Amino acid sequence: MPAPYYVGDEVPLQFDAKDADGQAPSSATVDIYDETNTKVVDGVSATVTGTTVTYNVAETVIDTAGTYRAVFPVVFPSTITRSHTIQFFVRDPTLRFSTYGSVAGVESKIGDMVSNRTFTDTTVPSFQEIQELVDGVAQELNMELLQQGYQVPVRGADDPVAYQHLVYVNNCGAAARALSTLPAESFEFAQDGVGGDRRTMWDRELWHAIQRIRKQEFKATTTTSPSDNFIAGSRTDRDTGEVKNPLFKRDMTDFPGTRVLQE
Repeated sequence: MPAPYYVGDEVPLQFDAKDADGQAPSSATVDIYDETNTKVVDGVSATVTGTTVTYNVAETVIDTAGTYRAVFPVVFPSTITRSHTIQFFVRDPTLRFSTYGSVAGVESKIGDMVSNRTFTDTTVPSFQEIQELVDGVAQELNMELLQQGYQVPVRGADDPVAYQHLVYVNNCGAAARALSTLPAESFEFAQDGVGGDRRTMWDRELWHAIQRIRKQEFKATTTTSPSDNFIAGSRTDRDTGEVKNPLFKRDMTDFPGTRVLQE
């Protein structure tokens, strides 16, 4: 498996191992080191299922974003012990649950940019750079959603259709920005009806989603209405004493000289 790669709650460290005779491991443990070579996980048991060794990083409290190195001592029935190392990247925990897209989603669109259609620590752009683009586009979408009173982040359980659309446009936006690192490609920003290149097409998808959000045409759960902050009454600035007159007043539609008929 390429390194580093994102490890989230549902993405465990995993690899296959067997000895020269094809036998599966009998047990395995894992030590995890941070970028300063400080051990943050010491000798925790890994799960062995057949020839597959698995460890879920979500079981470990790693609250700091960065690159980590997991070293697995793997024991075989022949008492031979072999070591397997995986380098992985942990995102900022505050972003993990407010991002909709993924590096894999970007790879499905522009994976041909790099060897084997897989972003790693040695590719240009790298895995971490693509993850930062995904997070950045997601936060741009969230800012637009917040501005229009939508629940942020949009949750798949509450709004499955809206959530899947955000996954799509999040990946599209990140793909467009990754393609911007290739100076040879021309770029026409979000023009409707224009064929253009892939970068134009993916950017147009993101721009259309932002327009739908701004027009309140995005069908998802809202927490406030844009009119919640609309104040019709008078207001007085406590610092300066300045008074803002109310928007509506009694008899504001009456005109001098008009008659009101009463019985």
